[in-house]
Amino acid sequence: MQGLGNKLQQCNIINNPNELVAFGRAFSLAQPLFSFIDVGGGKERADHKIREMLRLFLPNAQCKHVFFGPCHDNGYLPVLEPYRLDQATAARLTLIECSPATPGFQQLGLQRMRCPKVFRTENLPAKINGTTPSTYQATNGVTPPYQNALPVRTNTSMNANTATFVPIAPVKHSSSPSPAPSAESGASNTWAAVGKTGATTKTIDITTKKAPAKKHVLVNTYDERLDAPLPESDSKAFARFADRIKAHGKMCNNFHLTGKCESGEYCDYHHGERLTPGEQLVLKHKARSLCCSQKTSCRDAGCFLGHHCKYGSGCYLEWCRFSETHGRDLEPAKKVYADGSEEWLSSYLERYRTRQ
Repeated sequence: MQGLGNKLQQCNIINNPNELVAFGRAFSLAQPLFSFIDVGGGKERADHKIREMLRLFLPNAQCKHVFFGPCHDNGYLPVLEPYRLDQATAARLTLIECSPATPGFQQLGLQRMRCPKVFRTENLPAKINGTTPSTYQATNGVTPPYQNALPVRTNTSMNANTATFVPIAPVKHSSSPSPAPSAESGASNTWAAVGKTGATTKTIDITTKKAPAKKHVLVNTYDERLDAPLPESDSKAFARFADRIKAHGKMCNNFHLTGKCESGEYCDYHHGERLTPGEQLVLKHKARSLCCSQKTSCRDAGCFLGHHCKYGSGCYLEWCRFSETHGRDLEPAKKVYADGSEEWLSSYLERYRTRQ
C-alpha cells in the first residue's frame, strides 16, 4: 500500500499517500465482506495470496462465481490452465481485463469482461521523457506534463452507479452488478463516503420459495423404465441445429445436454457454444434413438438415451433398435426417486380402480 500510495502521489492522482490508506479503510467498512488487503512490499507477496485465494474458493460449492483480474500478468496462465478443461469450474470463473488480454489468456477460452470506469486500461508511467516522476518534479519544481494525460479519480468516476461493465465473451450468468449504496443526501456518492457514514441499502426477498421438484424416473407395473414424452421440436430450432451440424459435425450429447463431458478437448464430437434450449430439444429427440445400456433397469433421471420404442407394438419400422421392447407395457404406474423411494401415480391408481 505504501508503494502504491507514493506512486499515485508522484502521478498527481492523490495529494498524499495517506489518502490511499483512508480509501482502503473506507472500502473495507462499506460492506462486511469487502476487504482491502495490504500484503507488504514485493509483487510476489500479492501473487502468492491471490493464488491461494483462488485455490480455496473455486472448488468451494458455496462459492457461486469468481471474478478474477489477472490479464495483465502472464505469470497467472499456469495457474488457470487446469480450469479450462473443467467445464463446470470454467462456467463459474470470469476474467476481468484491465489492459487487453494477451493471446495466452484469450486461448484459455474462459469468460472475460471489462470495467473501463473502474480499472485503468494502461499502466501508470514509469518514466516521462527518460525521467521518473519524482525526479522531474524535484528538479523542475513544476507539475509533471503528464498530469492531464492520466484520468484522475473524481467523485463521479468513482461512483459505481456510473461504471460500465463490458463482457468480452458470452457470459452465461446474466445477473447485473448491484449499484453502489448511496450515502446520505448531499454527501459524495463514493465508496469512501459510504465507508465513513456506514449507509447501506439492500433489499432481501424473504418470500417462501417453492422447493424444486425431486428428480425421478417413470416405470410401469413391472418396474421397467419408461421415457417421459418429449414436446415437439420447433422447425426453426431444427433448421438452426441442422446448420450447426453442417458447419461443425455431430454435437456432443453429454456436453450440450448435461453441460459436461469427461473427454474434454479429446472428445470426437463438437462442443463449442452450448445449444439453445430449442436446439437442445432437437438433440434430445435424436439421443432418444440410441439405446441405453442399462435398458429397463436404468434409474438415472438425467439419462437422455432411449429405453424403449416409443411406438410400442404399433412400430412400423422394418428395423428398430428397440424391437425387443415392442411388447412392453407403456403405461406409467410409478415414480422412482434417486434415493430408491417410490410413489404410485394418482392417474394410474384412478384407472386401476375403474378397471376393477
